[in-house]
Amino acid sequence: MIKKLTGLAFAVVAATVLTGCAYTNPERALFLETHEFRPELSRASNILESFMYYNVKDNPIDQEVQGDLKIAEDGSVTLEGLGMAASLYDAARIGGPLPGTSSGWGAFGVGMGLSIAKSLFSRGNPLAHSTLLGYLPVEEAPDYTEARAVFTEKVAKGVIATFNELYPNAKTNVLTSNDRVSLYFDNYVEIDDEKLGCEFWNEEVEKKKTYCAVRIRMFKRHISDSYLIKANPAISKEGNQVWAFTGDAGQILFYGGEKQNINWTTFAMALAKHLPEYAYAFIPVLENSDGKSPMFVIEKDRVNFFIKPKAATEEAAQETKK
Repeated sequence: MIKKLTGLAFAVVAATVLTGCAYTNPERALFLETHEFRPELSRASNILESFMYYNVKDNPIDQEVQGDLKIAEDGSVTLEGLGMAASLYDAARIGGPLPGTSSGWGAFGVGMGLSIAKSLFSRGNPLAHSTLLGYLPVEEAPDYTEARAVFTEKVAKGVIATFNELYPNAKTNVLTSNDRVSLYFDNYVEIDDEKLGCEFWNEEVEKKKTYCAVRIRMFKRHISDSYLIKANPAISKEGNQVWAFTGDAGQILFYGGEKQNINWTTFAMALAKHLPEYAYAFIPVLENSDGKSPMFVIEKDRVNFFIKPKAATEEAAQETKK
């Protein structure tokens, strides 16, 4: 049975916590509202830059991006192009590699060229941590603190849906934290499945290292500013008022999997199907049984890699200079 999320998103927090030290920086707010995507960058880089996160750089590639994975010139792949509807889910269930490969990330170049496969491993900081970015319509929360709680819960529901789809026989449970002492709004989505070797948390499970979970957390009060802005046209064509989550406002973390039959890279890509609209997650290098995965950004129904065709990059750069 799946236990429902608690009333985390609708809890009323004391005014002192709501305001905290939050403030809006007018210059940064203007940047968030007006920053345009740069054609010389991949979609992944443009998304991060639009939310003021700069830890990763693109890799230029020497040939056209084409082949089985149908990677666009901006480095993005739709879930249809990635084979999410069939083979990727099968791979997730058996712990296998991504579709079109035979031995995991080492063979990722099948159908698209080895140079492109190598290019997927970005030049950015390999220690860059995951981050959650995005918008929440202002009508869904009365203030910025509550908006973070709602956003956390919505992403957690997407994680639950992904677990249910990839591992239909597994049990899921959600542990939440919304106390006045904690620094975060926390949702631990944990999974229990004998075949996967995963169990819900308890002290004995922690000793056995069989705990498996995805943690979604957003800082209640943070060094990043609070932003109520008009949505950037590069992100949303609706132009509505939104709460914007930038920089290091939140994270998505993966626990377990080392000894279990879970490939978190595959899971993260599958999560794209269930993310709420205008939610973005930067996924750093992950260690799986078949090696390291490349960094990427997921959004609703799309996976974005940090690659860009060299010719397109140079042409865009020249246009920018004119």
